[in-house]
Amino acid sequence: MQERDGLLKGVVGTLASMRLTLIIFFTLAAVSVIGTLFPYGMAGSEVHHHYPPALAWLIQTFSLHDMYRTNWFRFLLALLCINLIICSVQRLPKTIKLARQRDQEFSSDKVSKFSQNFQMTTAQPMEKVAPSLEKVIGGEFGPLKAIDSSDKYMALAERGRWSSFMVYFIHLSVLVILVGAIIGSLFGFRGIMNIIEGEASKMVMLSRGHERLELPFTVRCDAFSVSFYEMGTPREYRSDLTILKGDEKILQTPIRVNHPLTYGGITFYQSTYGSILTSLKVEIRDTDSEKTWTMDMQMRTPKTIPGTTDQIQVMDYRENIAQLGPIVIMAMLREGEEPTGAYILLNDPDFHGNKISNYHFAIKEAETAWYTGLQVKSDPGVWVVYVGFSALLIGIILAYYMSHRKMWVVAEPSREFPGRTLVTLGGRTNRNPLAFEEEFRKVCQSVEQQLKAGENKETST
Repeated sequence: MQERDGLLKGVVGTLASMRLTLIIFFTLAAVSVIGTLFPYGMAGSEVHHHYPPALAWLIQTFSLHDMYRTNWFRFLLALLCINLIICSVQRLPKTIKLARQRDQEFSSDKVSKFSQNFQMTTAQPMEKVAPSLEKVIGGEFGPLKAIDSSDKYMALAERGRWSSFMVYFIHLSVLVILVGAIIGSLFGFRGIMNIIEGEASKMVMLSRGHERLELPFTVRCDAFSVSFYEMGTPREYRSDLTILKGDEKILQTPIRVNHPLTYGGITFYQSTYGSILTSLKVEIRDTDSEKTWTMDMQMRTPKTIPGTTDQIQVMDYRENIAQLGPIVIMAMLREGEEPTGAYILLNDPDFHGNKISNYHFAIKEAETAWYTGLQVKSDPGVWVVYVGFSALLIGIILAYYMSHRKMWVVAEPSREFPGRTLVTLGGRTNRNPLAFEEEFRKVCQSVEQQLKAGENKETST
């Protein structure tokens, strides 16, 4: 039982250590920097295409291209939450005890040794000095609370006693931010939608793996437009979108780069664009028999060449490749053989490379349409993060400007000057000592002026 208690105490001690806090913090900072070096949501094939094999293996093994949704990143966030909670719970009772603590006994000798101190004597008796001190210090610093004493007047004034709790407010703000990040990682998603102009879709291809997500509404691209600079680079592209629920139009709005659309907690960004092949008329010639066929084809729809068992299929369309202009990637499947394919040039039907096995392909007609590439993002924890950051900013400002300032006051018969009253003031602060020094000096000047004015009044009377 003792061994178990000792083990538990050791684990709690480790989780509450500042060293662990720093290790987690710097680890999160380092991996976040690394995560920005790789394009977010890059597919596995693209990773192997853009990076050397060893680096591609490392990226995919640790999901560095989708790091913020990995379990190990969530574990680091959760561990930092646990660390902050245990640290706060362990230290809070001590802070409460210090905040409630009151000085019950002090002397002028002790107060005069404070870094901020002031002493003077006055001819006024103690019973008149006390109200003057309460009036001046209460008006300029804070109300004096008298401490019972039979032979002298002792009082204490303090401000910002609860400022020591601001660190826990900051801890709470950080916890809110971390919880918001975990919510977004667990329940949010990011993906892409490619919608042909004039068509609609509700399917999102998620960035991670080959998963698809169906939206609770339909997105239709009513129109797409793109403008170019004289150099040929795109200047602006825009999509006119309509949100549909069933046949009901919920929202119609255009989106552009840096001008997204948000609906139902899901944000659509204008990410990319391109053209897609919608239909194709191709002439196929058998170079062995010189037979010719003309066929209408569509993307990824296999067709059988008449009089044969050979099947052909348009696999992909590219607007420009190797400065050869638009091409289609054609594939052929023949019984007993591996599938074969070739690039077929659209603008050069007589090109000798437009050939698969014994078939020559010539593109007679090709119809294309624009498609808009939308990045789709949902982060249900983003508002929690915003609240946490706002609270953190407020907490930091208050922690910087608030301080626990205390002023001790002692008025007693002077041993050095019989018949006079010795007044001793002392002050301390836990933050911003220069500002407190100026404040303490002004209070002392006011006390001195008040007591001297009282002396003059008694003399004139």
